[in-house]
Amino acid sequence: MKIMYIKLDKLASKGETANTVIRLMMACNDLTLTNSCLGRYIDENNMKNKYLNDGACMYFVRLQIGHLHEGLKVIKEISDNKQLNNFVNSCSRDSQAAFKRLCRYIPSGAKRSDFDKYFGRIRHNLVFHYHESGQWIEKALSERINIKKQISSPVDLDEVSKTRYELADQIMDSIVCRNLFEIPYSVDLIKNREPLDKILDLGAGIARDFVGFGGEFIHNFIERELSI
Repeated sequence: MKIMYIKLDKLASKGETANTVIRLMMACNDLTLTNSCLGRYIDENNMKNKYLNDGACMYFVRLQIGHLHEGLKVIKEISDNKQLNNFVNSCSRDSQAAFKRLCRYIPSGAKRSDFDKYFGRIRHNLVFHYHESGQWIEKALSERINIKKQISSPVDLDEVSKTRYELADQIMDSIVCRNLFEIPYSVDLIKNREPLDKILDLGAGIARDFVGFGGEFIHNFIERELSI
């Protein structure tokens, strides 16, 4: 395993560029970690912990969206910085292509409206901001009662520390899938996940491009500018 050591005084001497590169490192770390955690809970065969696994998957997807939303701001800074753009041009063709795709989703990018439509509202309303989700909660609860004809939601009270409030996950599912993603209730997402997977695959593709580009970019920057 090859290890490089970053010369901190060299990094500090680069001023705002150092700030951008460190935040790119943070975003790559966060996206990689949330993806790893997500993978631990994707187990369609484990019915005993199905509700816990489903809730965890929704949680880590929301986290990924939040980190990606902030990470795209760093991509914009790189695109606007002539010095950092030179390092983009020194990356492999695959990484340069990934960077160009990412630039379509940065603020003012050609496909930014698609990103905001599906993911921006999740970041603003549902990642950490419980209070801002209030209007969506009321709407989703009403839809659960009147459209899905849901009568009740179970709560397992055997052990408080392991209690999972399934209703909260159901409401979250309705907010994201039916309201923010605008998938009608007439589509049974258990039998037909295609509309949902199409949107999630879009986000996953952006995240893969981010981590793939970010890793090579950071590696090149350290090797050429900061290594001891």
